Amino acid sequence: MQRISIVGSTGAGKSTFAKQLAQQLGYPYIALDDLFWGANWTPRPKDIFIADADRVLSHPTWVCDGNYSQLKHIIWPRMEAVIWLDYAFPLVMWRVTQRTLTNLIHHKAIFNGNHDSWRRAFLSKDSVIWYSLTSFHRRRRKYRTLWGSPAFSQATRVWLRTPQEAERWLNG
Repeated sequence: MQRISIVGSTGAGKSTFAKQLAQQLGYPYIALDDLFWGANWTPRPKDIFIADADRVLSHPTWVCDGNYSQLKHIIWPRMEAVIWLDYAFPLVMWRVTQRTLTNLIHHKAIFNGNHDSWRRAFLSKDSVIWYSLTSFHRRRRKYRTLWGSPAFSQATRVWLRTPQEAERWLNG
């Protein structure tokens, strides 16, 4: 497996898992969120986002993470494996909330130097916590449908349902 896509709900831990896997394999790690977000939480123009993704995903090896449907025509035909982190809803919500609080407290830059604010994190329709809450079940249904479809037929499929399964898989 030389081109691996990590998918799952917002807050599941895709980036952490993808970074660990890329490091183990010696492959480049591609954070699709870094390609998508510009300064001040402004999405980069779609044509530039797609062109940049096409460029970095044309390399022979990579591990990428993200759920950008506008890139499926680039990622899906090229990926040799797709790993779905399909964790339980309470765990995902706990993780996304903890991550957000940690980023806020430590003023950690994410996605091209952007920072969360308390207002954005808890009082905005752009909150990652709100997004995770409202997209979790829709995204799970989407991947359950895709899992057995021709869209992923060329790829090795790895369905991980708990962090313990993911850890065992990484260590195996």
